[in-house]
Amino acid sequence: MTARLVVSPWLLVLLVSCKKEAPPPPPEPAEASVEPDRLPPGQLLEGDEKVFDLALPVGSTIEAVFQGSASVFGSYAPEDLAAYLKPRLRSSHVEMAGDKIVFPKAEVRGREGRIFRVEIGSFRGGTQLRLRDITPARAEPGLTEEERWRQVGMTPDGRLIDQNSME
Repeated sequence: MTARLVVSPWLLVLLVSCKKEAPPPPPEPAEASVEPDRLPPGQLLEGDEKVFDLALPVGSTIEAVFQGSASVFGSYAPEDLAAYLKPRLRSSHVEMAGDKIVFPKAEVRGREGRIFRVEIGSFRGGTQLRLRDITPARAEPGLTEEERWRQVGMTPDGRLIDQNSME
């Protein structure tokens, strides 16, 4: 005689349902899986240095500042610097002059009243920014045309008043 094993269908369902795989491990905290913020390639970040109230990008070195001009150097592309400056300057247009990018008449936003010629060009493996104040001098009110010419040392017909003063 052989013994028959009778298995109930409910027992099979119970056995199959008990063999579930372990649930996947919980995901890591969001902070650990998020990459740090990164600037797109070529976008410059605003730094702490300023020249004529114009905030310069990180990595800029102020080479010289005079009463009406400044020279700044940085190791970024001229096009990237122009893109950085565009929202910070008010200018009617931008010119390409040879290998230079020029804002011929620009005002620093938030510091209107002074007009600058801004030139950007390649220099020593990086980029040089030159700013030159081209704000016209204000005429002193109440002067005649002759008095204005005399202030600059000339006669109204364009001759020097004192030829000996020129060296």
